[in-house]
Amino acid sequence: MHLGSFASIMPIAAAAFVIGCSPGSETPSSTPDLESLHSALAERDELERTYLLTRYLRELGPEELSDALAAIETHRVGISEDEVRLFMLAWTRFDGAGAFLAARNWPTRWSKILTEQSLHAWAYNDGRAAHAEWERIEDETLKGSLREFLVGGWEQSKDLAGISEYGATVTETKLRNRLALRIAAQTMRTGPDAVIAWAESVPVDAPNDFKRIVFVHACQTLARAYPVRTADWYEKHVDQPYSRGALRKIANRWATYHEPSDLITWLENLALDDTKESERLPALGAGMRIWVSRTPAEVEAWLASNETSATKDLAIIEYARGTIDTSPAKALEWVVQIQDDIARKTATVRMAREWLISDFEGAKAWLTESDIPNSLVNKVVTNLPRKKTRGNKRKAEPDA
Repeated sequence: MHLGSFASIMPIAAAAFVIGCSPGSETPSSTPDLESLHSALAERDELERTYLLTRYLRELGPEELSDALAAIETHRVGISEDEVRLFMLAWTRFDGAGAFLAARNWPTRWSKILTEQSLHAWAYNDGRAAHAEWERIEDETLKGSLREFLVGGWEQSKDLAGISEYGATVTETKLRNRLALRIAAQTMRTGPDAVIAWAESVPVDAPNDFKRIVFVHACQTLARAYPVRTADWYEKHVDQPYSRGALRKIANRWATYHEPSDLITWLENLALDDTKESERLPALGAGMRIWVSRTPAEVEAWLASNETSATKDLAIIEYARGTIDTSPAKALEWVVQIQDDIARKTATVRMAREWLISDFEGAKAWLTESDIPNSLVNKVVTNLPRKKTRGNKRKAEPDA
């Protein structure tokens, strides 16, 4: 990408530096070798080019900025967006405001990319200052288009308190959830202790339900790699209002990436008060659904080895939903063993109707030979749709 006329941008960059660079800005301790930048810009091998470029940029300071811009102009190199971001990460370490101002005033159409990457880099190096400048943008369209770059850089920084404070101010529920999940994922790079510390640092009275959102997504992130530790941490907070909704997220990740039977055991024995008891069965259902989709034979073995219970009834329903297309007779044989009378009748009608729609003769023969009451059989065969519709079939939760 051609960055435009060096002669025309240097007055802007120089003025921006005077405005943006504070007297206390930290500068690199060693002087970078300008020749290494020339070598990087002339290099065709992408890995070697990146190595040479980052080696130079790690030492870039305010004294070298003019030479660096001049080198780019001299080579008129086709520079990628990733390389722009690297350059801006170096520049915004010592002059975030200046880099952003220069990018916005760049005299070519590449100003858009430069502005985006400078804001990302500035937010990474000083999220609060970048956010304050972003708030001052009067063009609402531009402001909206730049928010992703502000947040993208800030969430990767070490300023968890700052990005969390910002996250709590986001009024759009989807954006707030997505931001919390992304912060959790970034923090997980440091390890589970960091994720837990971050979630616990968010105030209980944070606006927009942010404490609960953070706790739920922290549990979801932790459970992928550390299900038992997540379970222990969840139990310490189980009585808190902000733990609402976390149980199903834990179940989803645990069943997807680890041993589902261990999850079921934990969920069955988990002590829950009246306000949280309603979350147990949905979590069990989510875990069973994923288990059936992975290894239905293991679920059937589990069913055969466990005594009648509410959990087993739920497991049978999920097993039948997951296997009615491939093993309908076996699915129905389990369904008629459901203990709860209403659940058994409902599941029998639903599963038998699905079988009839896909294989009328096979299902009819099974119904004729079964001990299902005639009243239920009549419900099964009444008003059957002409085609099997799969839109209402429940599926395992996607991995968010």
